[in-house]
Amino acid sequence: MPFRHGDRAALEAVYRHYVRLVETVVTQGTYVAGSRVFIGDVEQRKDLLQDIFARAFSERARLGFDGLREYRPYLLTLARNVMIDWARKRKETLPGDIDALVEQYAPADAPVAEMPPWSDPATMQLVERYLQGLTEPTRRLHALRYEQGLSQDDAARTLGLSRQNVRTLEQKLRQGLADALGAAAANQARAKAVG
Repeated sequence: MPFRHGDRAALEAVYRHYVRLVETVVTQGTYVAGSRVFIGDVEQRKDLLQDIFARAFSERARLGFDGLREYRPYLLTLARNVMIDWARKRKETLPGDIDALVEQYAPADAPVAEMPPWSDPATMQLVERYLQGLTEPTRRLHALRYEQGLSQDDAARTLGLSRQNVRTLEQKLRQGLADALGAAAANQARAKAVG
């Protein structure tokens, strides 16, 4: 995938496609721990926008994106994290309602840039096998949340479930994948120890 390899044309295409959306997030702010991170100064917003894309285009962040799902939730979660770091350094927050912008732009439980890289082909194959073995409701949830980038609320409405049911199902989905990856790593370690 050219983007993951840092291809200039791919990076430019991603930037042009998402820059207005990220500008909107930076302008409107984000929420953390019940307080709104809001950047009023235009020059600071420009700096912050540049910081977000610098982080998004770093090798670690590019490799942290698995390429199987939509990039938008990944980028917006990364943007939210950069804004939180920015606010913590400057201690600039205003009181606010935590749910509105977090769910609108970057759900707190979306994948984050600090995820380990998914660049190993064997790991990708394991993930694909895991996803193929899911039950129909769980497979649909995965598609809605991680391929289409819907919030938990929107996924719940689409599936006709409560948000709590979606959270529970998503937790099982993630735990199952973590268990499968852990078992594969343990098997690989045993194989190295024997061989």
